Amino acid sequence: SWKIHDELLKIDRISRVWSHNVYTKYPFQSNTFGLPIAVAEECLDGYLKILKNPPKKKIRSFEDYIYHYFGHGFARHFMIPYNKKIWGAHPREMSAVWCDKFVPIPKKEEVLAGSKSAGHSELGYNASFYYPRRGIGELTEKLEENILQRGLKIEFGKKLLRVECSRKEVILDSGEKIKYDTLISTVPLKEFVWSLFGVPAKIKNYNKLLVSKSLFYLNIALKCPLAQEFHWCYVPSPGVPFYRVGSYSNFSADCAPSGCSSLYVELSGRNFKQTVVPVALKHLQKMKIIKKKSDVLFVKPKFIRYAYVIYDHNYTRAVPALHKFLKKYEIFSIGRYGAWNYSSMEDGLIMGKEICNHIN
Repeated sequence: SWKIHDELLKIDRISRVWSHNVYTKYPFQSNTFGLPIAVAEECLDGYLKILKNPPKKKIRSFEDYIYHYFGHGFARHFMIPYNKKIWGAHPREMSAVWCDKFVPIPKKEEVLAGSKSAGHSELGYNASFYYPRRGIGELTEKLEENILQRGLKIEFGKKLLRVECSRKEVILDSGEKIKYDTLISTVPLKEFVWSLFGVPAKIKNYNKLLVSKSLFYLNIALKCPLAQEFHWCYVPSPGVPFYRVGSYSNFSADCAPSGCSSLYVELSGRNFKQTVVPVALKHLQKMKIIKKKSDVLFVKPKFIRYAYVIYDHNYTRAVPALHKFLKKYEIFSIGRYGAWNYSSMEDGLIMGKEICNHIN
């Protein structure tokens, strides 16, 4: 276990939004102070209108959710363009089942206060959090250390080939067969279901409905301190090739060598081309995150296959049906990718603990 005050840093989140060539605080919907006057007025006017006359339309999509709680101005200037970038789908194509935790809904007083000054408190589920001093890799290091201390074994370099549900048997690509009583999987749900032998056609059809977005991002090393203090920043503009940029070294100084700093830049495009790098650097300079290109030590592109599950209108019938089918065979698919949801690291840890309690 960690010594909280020694190895884990308690961080009060500093998050920003870059739009209309200015920085404002996050969340956008309660921080219009600093925006161009016309933009701020459009956002506030639309918001006050929906408070006075709430939409009667039933919330069926994420787009409905946005207009219902925030109005036309906030939708136009942040909610719609930002979410199109991150999800790779228009909010009208998505359901709103995931929104309550991840989309802050400020009170009227907070929206009005945020139009007059930038001095009020942060909103959202992660307004403060703990972070390992040497970076998030410490999390898996500590888990491994704990497992090995208990005399248990972790095997690497082995891949799932097939699962014989009726026989409760797993076959690995090496040919090894493993019998199980309960099987816990963190393999992306869509891949895992395809590995099942003898799956009914109905379950295969549900699996075909699962949709996700991949993510390309850039790890950038700088040979100087970062010019901005934020931990991460949201970028809704369609003209910028990334939707969010953050700094590992702003989480903890130990995440970069002395006098240096580090960035992650999450790209909105579905395909990566090397030509996006100079464009991204140009926008980082415009945002005054990087002072000059010569400050960049290196840029490393990275890829996450199943970064974001898309909560489209098939989600609420397909995903529960798949989990129900798996549970019949004592199979539990958990974690962000295994459960096939939009969740945080702490959610993944909680899922693991809950399943262990269930088995015990």
